[in-house]
Amino acid sequence: MKYISHRAIICTLTLLIIIITVLFTFLRSSDVPEYITAPVRKGDIENSVLATGRIDAIERVNVGAQVSGQLKSLKVKQGDHVTKGQLIAEIDDLPQCNDLRNAEAALNEVKAELQSKQALLKQAELRFKRQLRMLRENASSHEDFESAEAMLATTRAELLSLNAKLVQAQIEVDKKKLALEYTRVVAPMDGIVIAIVTQQGQTVNSNQSAPTIIKLARLDVMTIKAQISGDAANLLI
Repeated sequence: MKYISHRAIICTLTLLIIIITVLFTFLRSSDVPEYITAPVRKGDIENSVLATGRIDAIERVNVGAQVSGQLKSLKVKQGDHVTKGQLIAEIDDLPQCNDLRNAEAALNEVKAELQSKQALLKQAELRFKRQLRMLRENASSHEDFESAEAMLATTRAELLSLNAKLVQAQIEVDKKKLALEYTRVVAPMDGIVIAIVTQQGQTVNSNQSAPTIIKLARLDVMTIKAQISGDAANLLI
């Protein structure tokens, strides 16, 4: 009987040890945290908001005329893609051609006067030198010398005046040439024709304001303007 009790005690202790060991192992394994993992890769982080806005071109220009006249021809239509320097329109250039001819004629007239005055200057210089030599030799009077001296000074002054007129006449010719070039309206940049403002046959007047012929815009890059709430504005977009 004592043997059975001793054996029962040993079995009971063994069972308790096993139970304690199992519980200790379970509790120890439950303390280890579990993590959710995923492979690392590049990507975009986005926050989205709903808003009503307006899409507009990042760059747009009004292409206009710098001279007055009738729009003789329009080379583009709405929706066309144009490149910088491409011919957009032509304005009747007859007035500008006539103005250029008149300016060139005035320039040639001044040049002719200048050549004539240069010849007179040479004569005046020769006369002055001759009168000076004769005066020193007592072969001429002071009156003749002073007359030759005055003629030389007058001719030189007139020559200076003609040189100034020549510069002004050349400037006028350059202005008329530029005005003639302005009758050819070209695109200032690459873009899309988004509007035709002036039709072929209409008259444009550059004296009041630069009249717009077409509107040009870059549509490869757009801007968005939208109104969003204060909470949404704090989001990093």
